[in-house]
Amino acid sequence: MQQLSTFPLLFGLLFLAASCSQAPEGEQIEASEAQQSEQQQTAATNAAKLTVDIDNAQILWEGTKPGGGHTGIIKLQKGYLQMTNGKISGGEFVIDMNSIENTDQEGQDKEDLQNHLRSSDFFDADQFPTATFAITDAKPLDGREDANYLITGNLTIKGITKSISIPAKVQVAETYVEVETPKFTIDRTQWGITYKSGIIGTAKDRLINDQIGLQIKLQANN
Repeated sequence: MQQLSTFPLLFGLLFLAASCSQAPEGEQIEASEAQQSEQQQTAATNAAKLTVDIDNAQILWEGTKPGGGHTGIIKLQKGYLQMTNGKISGGEFVIDMNSIENTDQEGQDKEDLQNHLRSSDFFDADQFPTATFAITDAKPLDGREDANYLITGNLTIKGITKSISIPAKVQVAETYVEVETPKFTIDRTQWGITYKSGIIGTAKDRLINDQIGLQIKLQANN
């Protein structure tokens, strides 16, 4: 009888542990081999180039593990969008990996996490101080309230380049363009970030989820 009575408790603990290690919120984006730009020639000859407002651009991130997780911000170093006939036709963004900031802690805990994320365990910001996202294709997207574009581009992190397609809400005005993505996730191991990942045999109670949660907000101006 004692063994039977402990079963619900054990099941509950296992369920709690699984719940706490769930992936960050957002649509899971699959990575594939790097792509050539489908719009490169058109963009080069006919496009207007808009510069990203770096001071107001941000990439929000979230990482999870059993028992909780962390959130933060990464800044852009520079970037631009190309517009052809009022539609996105190209662009490139340089991400400052040394700007990684943790927003859910304070003091030494905050500083320690930021330094760890910049270390070779994660993004190795000393060797790879920037990451890039270069748009290879951008198509109007119907049927979604939170996105009207599907933007495909080559994301390079730690010298590894993969193609991803991200839904985004794009608002085009006379002198600027605003872009905001819904929350989405990417698999960090696709870019060689395997610290405490399940793919290297990390014990379940010490896992850091392979999915990184991201959301991008930016404005580009004439």
